[in-house]
Amino acid sequence: EFTTRLVGSEMCIRYSVMRYIDSNYMTDINVDNICKLFSFSSSHFSRLFKQNTGEAFSRYLSKVRLEHAIVLLSNTDKPIDQIAYECGFKSTSYFSYAFKKEFLVSPLKYRMQMKG
Repeated sequence: EFTTRLVGSEMCIRYSVMRYIDSNYMTDINVDNICKLFSFSSSHFSRLFKQNTGEAFSRYLSKVRLEHAIVLLSNTDKPIDQIAYECGFKSTSYFSYAFKKEFLVSPLKYRMQMKG
């Protein structure tokens, strides 16, 4: 039986970094502060992150934020700009752009579809 063992920095990416992102997605997270926090060089971190997740750090972070936005859009009546900021987006326009790019519909239209 073939099993893959995660060692050292791969374990750190897979467990510590991803858990940190999932717990802090609403804050101003970027590659530089992740590298400082977990003692990686930027190039080493970027390479390892992509190897372990299949996507770039910024793409992963955006997807985590958008998944949380989906929950808020579906389950609350909070204004869209508030949801954008609560999910870590710095501007409502970028949030709307990223949301539409990912889900092919605007946040407002998504909410309207969910409410029926």
